[in-house]
Amino acid sequence: VDDTEREPALPVAQLRHHLNRQWCRVPGQGDDVAAALTHAHPLHPFDPANFGSGEGIGNAAPPLTGAFSYAREWLASAAPTAAPTVVPAAVARPSEPIPVTVAALAELLHDPARAYTRQRLELALPPEDEAEEDTEPFAPDPLQQWRTRLAWVQAVVEAALAGADEATAQAAAQRARRRAVLAGDWPDGPTGAWLARDWGQAVQRIWQPIRELAARHPYPVAERRRLAMTLALPGGPTLAIRDMLPALRRGDDGALARLVALGNGLVEGKKLDAGHYALQRLLRIWAEHVALNVACGPVTSWIASPLGVGQMQPLQPQAVGDIWTTLWQAWHAGLHGPAPLPLPRQAAAAYWGKLRGDAPDPTAAWEAARRAYECDHGQAKEPLWRRHYPTFETLAGTREAHAQGAFARWTEALLTPLHAHLASGHGKSATSPKEAAV
Repeated sequence: VDDTEREPALPVAQLRHHLNRQWCRVPGQGDDVAAALTHAHPLHPFDPANFGSGEGIGNAAPPLTGAFSYAREWLASAAPTAAPTVVPAAVARPSEPIPVTVAALAELLHDPARAYTRQRLELALPPEDEAEEDTEPFAPDPLQQWRTRLAWVQAVVEAALAGADEATAQAAAQRARRRAVLAGDWPDGPTGAWLARDWGQAVQRIWQPIRELAARHPYPVAERRRLAMTLALPGGPTLAIRDMLPALRRGDDGALARLVALGNGLVEGKKLDAGHYALQRLLRIWAEHVALNVACGPVTSWIASPLGVGQMQPLQPQAVGDIWTTLWQAWHAGLHGPAPLPLPRQAAAAYWGKLRGDAPDPTAAWEAARRAYECDHGQAKEPLWRRHYPTFETLAGTREAHAQGAFARWTEALLTPLHAHLASGHGKSATSPKEAAV
C-alpha cells in the first residue's frame, strides 16, 4: 500500500544470482546482468506505471510499452481521456438517497464498532457471541447457557400462545432442556437438575403474562409490514429506508403488539420489577420497536426473558418522529466519521444509570463507565473497540471535561427515550427505575 519495494520470490532471486555469476554484459554497459533483464512490476493494478512509458524503478528496465496490467477492470484507465468538463456548481445534482435497513440500525446501536467494520469497511466478521455479557463461573459456558435459556423461553411462549395450561408449559420447558442435554449444551443428571432448579418458578412468570398477551391480542397478523420511506436528516443526507418488519399480533380493538424472546435477563438482579433494566441488552429491540411505531402506529413490544415478561410501551405520535430521526442521526454519525460511534453499550448503561441515581454525579458516572469498559469482560478487550478506543479516556474524554463529548451526548440522547418507554409488571407502568451498572 505504501509502495515499499518487495523482495522477489526465492526462485527468482536464485535465478538473478545465477545470471550475475555466469554471464556478463558488453563492456561499458555495467556488470549487473540481472538488472538488465528484470522488469519491476508495480504490485497494484492501478499504479500509473502500468499504463504508459517511463523510467524504470531503481536500476531496473523501464516498464513495458502500453498497458500491461492483467486486472481487466483497471485497463480502461489506460485509454486517452478527453478534457474534463467543468459543471457549474449551480446545476450540481443532489446526491441520491442512501439505501439503509432497520437491521443495519439495530446492529449499530448494539455494537457500533462491529457495525463500522461490516457496513463501512465491508469486512466479513465471524458470528457474534450474543452471550458475552453473561460470565457465570460454572459450567456450562455462557454461550451454552444463553442458547438453552432462549430455547426453553421460546418453548414456554409457544405453549402459552397455543392455549396450554401451566403444567403443559412446564413440560415444554423440560423437553427443551432435554434437547439441550442431547446437544451437549447442558449437563445431564443431578448437575443439570441443580442448575435448572429455578426453572419452575421462571416458567410460571413467563406463562401467565403470555396468556394475558394471547387474550389481549389473539390474532396473528398474516402479513408482515414492509417499511419503505425516505428520511431527510437535518444537515445531513437523505436516507431510503427499506426493510421487512417483525411479525405482529392484533387485538379485538385493533391494538397491535409484538412478542420477542430473550436468552438473557431483561433486568439486572433476580426480579423483573427490581427497577434495574439492562438497557445494554435492549438496544436492538428498541430500534425495531421504534420502526414498528413509525410504520404501523402505536405498537406494544412484549419481551419474554428468563426472569419474566416486560414491555416497551407505544410511542406517542408527536414524539415518534423525533426519536426516529435521532436514531438515524446516530447511525450516520457512527458510519461516516473517522471512528465508530463512541457508545459501547455496557459502559453507556453504567454511565446513564449513575446519572439517574438519587444524587447524580458526572464524575462517578464517568468512573463507573470506565470500569465497565476496561474490566476483564469489557468491550475495551475486544479488538474492534481496542483498535479505535484503547482506553475509556480516548473514547469519552477526560473525567473533568467529558460532559460535552460525543459519548455523554449520545448516551443521553439514545438511552433516555428507551428507558422512558419500558414497563414491567405485565402492563403496569414502571415507576422511574434506577439503572444499574453492568
